[in-house]
Amino acid sequence: MVYSPRWLLLVSLTSARCKQTGLTVLTVLLPLLTWGQNFSGAQDLSLHYAWEQEPDGWNYPVEAFIPASTPPDGGFPVGVMLHGNGGNGPGMLNLAEAIMPEHIVIAPTGYLNSWNLCGESSDAPDIDMLSDLISQLLAFDNVNDSHIRLVGLSNGAGLVNQAFIELAMPSIDAFVSIVSQMNQAQHHQGAFHRPSGMTNPVLDFCGYDQAISPALGKKYLSICNSNDPVIPYSGGGAVGNVFLPAEMAIHRVALQQGHLGPPVPFEDVEGSNLVAFSYLGGDVVLVRGESGHGVNPAQIQFAAEFLSFNDGPSPEEESCLEDLDADLVVSIADVLLLLGDFGCSSSCQFDVNGDDSITISDVLQMIAVFGLSCE
Repeated sequence: MVYSPRWLLLVSLTSARCKQTGLTVLTVLLPLLTWGQNFSGAQDLSLHYAWEQEPDGWNYPVEAFIPASTPPDGGFPVGVMLHGNGGNGPGMLNLAEAIMPEHIVIAPTGYLNSWNLCGESSDAPDIDMLSDLISQLLAFDNVNDSHIRLVGLSNGAGLVNQAFIELAMPSIDAFVSIVSQMNQAQHHQGAFHRPSGMTNPVLDFCGYDQAISPALGKKYLSICNSNDPVIPYSGGGAVGNVFLPAEMAIHRVALQQGHLGPPVPFEDVEGSNLVAFSYLGGDVVLVRGESGHGVNPAQIQFAAEFLSFNDGPSPEEESCLEDLDADLVVSIADVLLLLGDFGCSSSCQFDVNGDDSITISDVLQMIAVFGLSCE
């Protein structure tokens, strides 16, 4: 039996959610959908919220693109495209089409043409909006509920990074952050963080005070440029934030997703002037180029291939990181090397678990594989 969609008004009183806005009442119009309904455009979505800047409520404008081809088995993958500061959703469609062909593309516009990160003018509930947007999309038959990917440029990349931290939704399989790596508010004191209330530049780490462990099993691509004049590749203050060095930021993501050991060296990307720092069999990658605060065709192609559905290599072998003397066996010689560096707290030569220090956890990791042959 096929039913027509009806609109359902939901008014929910919240205390824990809407953490970035201080909301007490969140009003959302959701389509009540049943079997047989396909997503047909932005009119099928409703993203209406009230917060201090807009006490009477505000609707996120949404631009949408749907491929003309027949939906594949399981539905189209979906790309949510997030613009940079001062941009808008419609202006992102061409880039979205290049990176995510044969995807349904959803391109919302943020409040004041911005996204709510530390130092930005918007205090809108952007993370809640993304969560609601994805939940609404999952009701449609032509949407693949296992392949929803978030792609952001600059300020939008910052929101992608925050969504990676906060949105533990099984339907999201990949994050692409273009010209904005993690900042110190998002990752500090050895952990990823989210704000418990409104973001505020005068607070420590802008109010990002709740440690949180992102969901595992996610693909994450960071595209950065060594000559970026806006977001410093080597880290530092910019646009109201303090950024981690790009190579440190990707290592933090890789460690959280399951990599063991120190940062990997870069590899040349064939047929381009790009280099890549690849972890976990290519599931977590930093691509470095020289395109300023933008993206070039080679980087766009890399992102498109990253989001393709071709079977990739199996996760990298992480064994024998404890083989410090490279003699293909974890032996007493390796233990002695580790103990000789015990207590080191930065730039440690024999840091086994990649946490920038040598502690008892490194020793325990080595003992667990003591005697292992690396051949």
